Amino acid sequence: MSIDARLAAENAILGQCRANPDGIPDAELAANIDHIPVSDRAQAINQLLSSRKLQIFKDGDTIVYREVKQDEAVKCVPSCYRPLRAARILPSTR
Repeated sequence: MSIDARLAAENAILGQCRANPDGIPDAELAANIDHIPVSDRAQAINQLLSSRKLQIFKDGDTIVYREVKQDEAVKCVPSCYRPLRAARILPSTR
């Protein structure tokens, strides 16, 4: 898939999520963007999930997607990530 096609798919998915801020079921999303091939849609969803722009969850037996709000995205950073401290590099004594 080209970068343009992926970006178009990502924008279409995010557009549907913005139109449904409480979440959009997978079947409804697929129906609304049926002009995008399934493989392209899957790649775009994976990219959005990995970049923390999209959330996926289950509501009963239904898979639902929702756009991550910027203030929520900051909360998703794992606590194991801490700011790096500058290390002092000493010259070799050899």
